[in-house]
Amino acid sequence: MKKFTNIAQSNSVVPEHKLKFLWDSVCECPPGDIVEVGCWRGGTSLILSASAREFKPESRVYLCDTFKGIVLVGPNDNTHKDGDFSNTSKQHVRDLLTKQGLTNFTLLEGTFPHDTGHLVETKTISLLHIDVDVYEGYLTILRWAQPYLVDGAIIVFDDYSEPTCLGATKAVDEYFADRADFEMHLWPDETRSSWTKYRAIS
Repeated sequence: MKKFTNIAQSNSVVPEHKLKFLWDSVCECPPGDIVEVGCWRGGTSLILSASAREFKPESRVYLCDTFKGIVLVGPNDNTHKDGDFSNTSKQHVRDLLTKQGLTNFTLLEGTFPHDTGHLVETKTISLLHIDVDVYEGYLTILRWAQPYLVDGAIIVFDDYSEPTCLGATKAVDEYFADRADFEMHLWPDETRSSWTKYRAIS
């Protein structure tokens, strides 16, 4: 992972320990494909694709973003506005990954899943990484993904418990409130609890 860390950090706001968390999640997840929704400039996309190449060579990595910034901001969201994080492009992310020799990814541009969910060909998702910041985005992605999650699949939330993303936290709490088929795993350090992980257990 170390050879990708500096490149990933320069194309993300994610610190190194969280990049390692994603890298390790690829190692831990069962066989299947990987979906990331909200890749911005591609830092976490690079980590997911590089880790998949090493540990899950049969997996396809689907990288989904509007490439025009945050969308679907609503009354449950306290900070963001539509268009935040628009300083990116599909070509930028493609170039970032291909320069590292990665070919195991598919880039999908548009609001997910409304515009591009049907283009995800996999029916077996082993790892889902959500980083869309807002309530409506989280809920629609979780509802879309549920039928495709394999036993033992891991869902990682970038924004859970972040004070700037109260809508994301609300959506996750609501969705999993009565779901006995998932286990919740939190960082023991409260400052890292935003990287909540759910694992499908049935």
